[in-house]
Amino acid sequence: MTTALTDPLDIEIRREGYTPECARMVARACALCFSDPWSEEAVECTLKAEQNYVVCANGGSIGFAAASLALDSADILDVAVVPEARRRGIGRKMLLCLLELLKKDGARSVYLEVRASNAAAIALYSSLGFVPCGVRKNYYSSPREDALVYVLEFKD
Repeated sequence: MTTALTDPLDIEIRREGYTPECARMVARACALCFSDPWSEEAVECTLKAEQNYVVCANGGSIGFAAASLALDSADILDVAVVPEARRRGIGRKMLLCLLELLKKDGARSVYLEVRASNAAAIALYSSLGFVPCGVRKNYYSSPREDALVYVLEFKD
């Protein structure tokens, strides 16, 4: 989908206004990015859930970042940028927008899991202030792999 890359980057917040087209595009991005992607139904549930935040790049066609907030703790559910759009700062922009929203709405800490082999994602998360705080053994399948757990604590 190279035509989307020539368009200006449009980062949009999906807290309301779920559309089936957005769900299809986010599911497509998942399929291009992950060995065990979210189904379209899982994407729909994420987009519709009240406690969830979804930030889409170009309507979800080139990427998305999703998080869930409960009380003062948030979890990054997924971050994806389609392969042809990577290394352009899209993931960083989506995460910065998501983190700003979470902090504004009362999050004091944000957690995430990342494949131990995903050096690019680990570098991104570390550059945003996330620090390692644990390991989930054999968390991922296809292929089986540990997840590194990271946390970002917001300062007052």
